[in-house]
Amino acid sequence: MTGTAGTVGEAFYATKLVRNIISRGLYISIDNGEEEPTDPSRVEGTILPCLGATEIEMLRFYRRDAGGLHHAGSFCLVWGNCPSGEELVCDHTDNRLCESIWGEVFGRETACA
Repeated sequence: MTGTAGTVGEAFYATKLVRNIISRGLYISIDNGEEEPTDPSRVEGTILPCLGATEIEMLRFYRRDAGGLHHAGSFCLVWGNCPSGEELVCDHTDNRLCESIWGEVFGRETACA
């Protein structure tokens, strides 16, 4: 995480989130609203340094098939909500994939639990 935003707890959950998405064979792009979004990648060392540059970022992920990359879901990250990092994700795409990732990363079935 390169930005000034972020605590040890937030870095823990951000890393866990990125690793979980990559482990599913998905590609990640970071959009911080100020710079061009990063190119979709499956390389943790490319993705993690892009996080924390602004207070709010969109982590988007994609599936690849013969037709190219297709949006599979998004997590909205808000840095500085809670030092423990448990509130890093403030919203996500409402689909089974995102719910599954959420449950594995945060140990809860849904964001509303």
